[in-house]
Amino acid sequence: MTIENLSGTMLVEFDVRGTPVAQPRARHARIGNSIRSYYPAKHPIGAWKNMAILSIQEALGDAKQKSIGDIPILVIAEFVFPRPKASKIVEKITKPDIDNLGKALMDAITASGFWRDDGLVSQTILSKRNTRDGEMPHTKVGIYALTPTIVSRGKGRHS
Repeated sequence: MTIENLSGTMLVEFDVRGTPVAQPRARHARIGNSIRSYYPAKHPIGAWKNMAILSIQEALGDAKQKSIGDIPILVIAEFVFPRPKASKIVEKITKPDIDNLGKALMDAITASGFWRDDGLVSQTILSKRNTRDGEMPHTKVGIYALTPTIVSRGKGRHS
């Protein structure tokens, strides 16, 4: 598998200050004959998503176009966590899982109104690491518009 078409047009770049928070698993409760899904109110995901929404809105500032249409999108994100005092390793090889970090980020971008749905994201490059000396925890995000790849229809299956 390869990441194709990495050259794209930068749409927005922003930094979310603070320790990244992964999307938790939904909890479920029975109410009468139905089951309701919810996230615990005390979970820090809500505060982190609000910070991400404010960060993207601040980055867009007075831009004429604060939302995008239906185009393929590339999201590049680096999640930077506080380094444990006993560790000298920059790479983060412990929880949270990177896919749950990506879910939280995509949900926050959707909630900001920048795109109608995170289904527009056709490519991602996600990484996580611990802070380096003097660095604060944060999430660095770049969103790019990709040029759609057009496939010509030829004769036969392998044209």
